Amino acid sequence: MRSISTIIILLAIATNVKTQSILEVSSSATITVSSGADICADSIIGIIQGEGTICGGVNSIDSGSEKDNPKVFALDQNYPNPFNLGTSIQYAVSGRQFVSLKVYDVLGKEIATLVDEYKEAGTYNVEFTINNLQLSSGIYFYKLQAGSFIETKKMILMK
Repeated sequence: MRSISTIIILLAIATNVKTQSILEVSSSATITVSSGADICADSIIGIIQGEGTICGGVNSIDSGSEKDNPKVFALDQNYPNPFNLGTSIQYAVSGRQFVSLKVYDVLGKEIATLVDEYKEAGTYNVEFTINNLQLSSGIYFYKLQAGSFIETKKMILMK
């Protein structure tokens, strides 16, 4: 019996199984994160509010209702991705902050500045178009900086 359990353990290690965690909050519920607390998952869907840290892939930004301001800073994945002529980038700011949203190539060269100003709390949508830019197909990055919040995401240009 011992050899069978050893084989199973070795098989699990050899196959390098990767797990993915998904946190999904039902539409009628809200998670409140206390200051100093963390919520981490590969994918987060739903309404999460509070002063803690949210890490992982935030799939959508939802502040509850249109009257409410977002409770966290967040940067969504651009859509569509991959893109051809243009793509949309959504982000949320939880309080008045100086916001910088820039696009970089794979070598770290700044390609475009999409936002570089103070923003009030809210959810914003920015269009990135390649008009007048001589960009080749490939991977590009966009980085949001708002106060101490910094997040970078990858996007793909396909011509």
